[in-house]
Amino acid sequence: MDNHSKSKENQINPEFLEVWDLAKNYTLPESKTNDLAWENFKLKIEAQPKKQSLFVSYKRVISVAASILLLAMAGAYFFFIAKPKNINENYTTKSKETKSITLPDGTIVLLNPNSKLVLSFSDVKRSLNLIGHARFEVKRNENAPFIVQTVNGTVTVLGTGFDVSSYSNSQFSVYVNHGKVKVETANEEAILTKGNYVSKINSKLFLTRKTDNPVNLENNVITFNEASLKEVIQIISNVYSQKIDMPNSTSIKLNEKFTGKINYNQDLKEVCEVINAAMNTNLIVM
Repeated sequence: MDNHSKSKENQINPEFLEVWDLAKNYTLPESKTNDLAWENFKLKIEAQPKKQSLFVSYKRVISVAASILLLAMAGAYFFFIAKPKNINENYTTKSKETKSITLPDGTIVLLNPNSKLVLSFSDVKRSLNLIGHARFEVKRNENAPFIVQTVNGTVTVLGTGFDVSSYSNSQFSVYVNHGKVKVETANEEAILTKGNYVSKINSKLFLTRKTDNPVNLENNVITFNEASLKEVIQIISNVYSQKIDMPNSTSIKLNEKFTGKINYNQDLKEVCEVINAAMNTNLIVM
């Protein structure tokens, strides 16, 4: 073999040396036409074992491409779907107005008259600020505690039903319809279960057992169940957004219990006359 031929062999890719050798040693049969000879030559080449290097390389490319695609999809999921969401909303009611509100987590709130509710929700915490009176039916979520904050105290739950009253000019109270809640003030805390009622009087919490909610606001009706006269006056005054006074009142008189129903459609003076007749008082509208 001359030097020129060796030089050519050295330039051939090792993967094709076998093909080169076949072509070099192949002699065309004289009885065959050129086309037939070419067909035979192709058959011999195809009969040779196939090299795997190109196939492995192709598989590697596919594998890398699939990995990149999965990473891109995972990134898109966490950015667009799993990214924590913050929701901030607020609701208000006027005198003698109520609103039934479904919060983003499915919790249902009955916001009673002359009240304001400000919520700040995330994936790990459901926080609300309440001024006024509201009833909550909380959607359970153990990963995101439900917290109702007021100027008088804080109520924390996972999933339950309860009423909170925290008007600026009345006492703070919580009644549990079902489930369990924790009530905290600056100095105390209490765990409440179904039928428990806690009120804050002179910076101190008082826990009692009640068959019915002492102050129930629903369907434009205030239902009092053995509520103190002081609570009655405060709630009615806030629902109507009008001040009520009882001249020459005493602490003994203000602690007397009242049971009855007041419809929002009633005139406030008529409401006071009904209570005066039932409790032997002298309530007047200011």
